[in-house]
Amino acid sequence: MAAGDPLKADLVFSNLTGADQLCLRDGTGEYVCGDLAEGAAGARAIATGDVNGDGALDVVLGRGPDQLNRLCRGDGAGSFTCSDIGTIPATTSAIALGDLNGDGTLDAVFGTGAHQRSQVCLGDGTGKFACDEIDSVGGETHAVAIGDVNGDGAPDIVFAREGTPSQVCLGDGTGAFTCTAISPNADDTFGIALGDVNHDGKLDAVLANVERMPDRANPQHNRVCLGDGAGHFDCHDVSTGSYRSTAVALGDLDRDGNLDAVFANTNQGSSQACFGDGHGDFDCRRIDPKDSSSSGLALVDLDGNRTLDIVFASAIVHRGEHNRACLGDGHGAFDCRDITADLFDSSGVATGKLTPPR
Repeated sequence: MAAGDPLKADLVFSNLTGADQLCLRDGTGEYVCGDLAEGAAGARAIATGDVNGDGALDVVLGRGPDQLNRLCRGDGAGSFTCSDIGTIPATTSAIALGDLNGDGTLDAVFGTGAHQRSQVCLGDGTGKFACDEIDSVGGETHAVAIGDVNGDGAPDIVFAREGTPSQVCLGDGTGAFTCTAISPNADDTFGIALGDVNHDGKLDAVLANVERMPDRANPQHNRVCLGDGAGHFDCHDVSTGSYRSTAVALGDLDRDGNLDAVFANTNQGSSQACFGDGHGDFDCRRIDPKDSSSSGLALVDLDGNRTLDIVFASAIVHRGEHNRACLGDGHGAFDCRDITADLFDSSGVATGKLTPPR
């Protein structure tokens, strides 16, 4: 980052081939990155949240193949101590945190590899979890989102799947779920985000699709699926361009009151910002010509100017792709630069205040 940027958020990156990385602000506008903690390495997915209720953010790591996931408890000053979560080994590729059973503590959902059941792990508020498998099996799960899609007051789970249609799993408020397909034309989905994109008071889903074969009969464009408030969705393309999208996040990038979508792309072109019209349609533009191999992203106000910025995680070390930060101007334009000069095989990124405010 350029010196002088008053950065406000810390970053953590999952690192497929080495130690997971913690990137802290140094007070001069630079990020200084180092190993997250002893025993934190090779994560395929990452999330932050206060799982033990001590007021300090913790880091949850999804690992594999066939390993136990990890909780790294934060002390609020940038140090972490890690331990295993649950007793069910799996190949985890996605994480979402939320209160699934209404007890006021964070629970974890882990999306798993092909032909493995995803896991719901209920937290006890001290950092311990009781894990069980959910009836969601098929292709690999690449992303998970939590939200109340049917308006019954209980959180539901949406799984982005590869090889089989993505699924919505309706919760009963106790941690139990019933799963069905979102749409038959959503089977190469690598990212998912929930939000009300058309202002009808119901959660919608935006899908990032890899589009493996753009010339096939049923192309997998990125899609927006409008929810009916009962757990059903009506899907249409965000755009008809072919992009190998690996992740998506929603936020108001241009401060017009409508949700916009950011897609991380790999191997086919720059990542995209798609600006919503408030009715469920989007106008898409390239963000950063240099960024073409992102595996994950996060939206956060990095510089404290009350506009959303984008952090991209890159997993293409051999191509010299750095993790990138794109600072937004609040009007839909971005100034992008490398976070550090180091290369990491990053599979995901999470943000938060992991150290005291500076």
